[in-house]
Amino acid sequence: MKALARPWVRLARDQRGATAMEFALVGPLFLLTMLAVFDVSWMFARNMELDSATRAASREIRTGAAYRNDDPQGLFESRLCGELVTIDCGEVLVEVSEIGTGRFAHVSPTDFTGETFASSSGIDGTGAVRVIGGFTAGSPDAVMSVRTGLQHRFMTPMLHMLWGDGDGQIQFTVTEVFRNEPFPP
Repeated sequence: MKALARPWVRLARDQRGATAMEFALVGPLFLLTMLAVFDVSWMFARNMELDSATRAASREIRTGAAYRNDDPQGLFESRLCGELVTIDCGEVLVEVSEIGTGRFAHVSPTDFTGETFASSSGIDGTGAVRVIGGFTAGSPDAVMSVRTGLQHRFMTPMLHMLWGDGDGQIQFTVTEVFRNEPFPP
């Protein structure tokens, strides 16, 4: 009986390959964590890029450049797409509307709950910005709302379950509300 137990005792005391076993247990979790950190960082970077591009393109409306242009929507889209580096313009949803005029224009939260914007998703394949709910360059001294949206798909499998509707996608929405400058019409 002792002769049969001896190889098992030797095997239990043997430390060769312990590092490989530990890495086999911990390595996949480490790699998954690193991928999740990259994925969340990429999500925030895309959100900041969309925010910056929206702010730059909104300036064309705020200063009256879009109002005086023959193609205000084209001017806005070219400025927006020119600011985007890692985001394809075909992924971006846009809604530009005038929500009030005059010095004491009233803006309520219900002005930003358009069902067409919230329910639209996907890419149309043309590579162009998708305008949803209309586009208007506004008039001088008008209160404007510029909203852009983007669907982000997570690469990390576990993040699919944590964020979004279980499909691994989350929609960013950037909203700029401003009063147009009193530019000459």
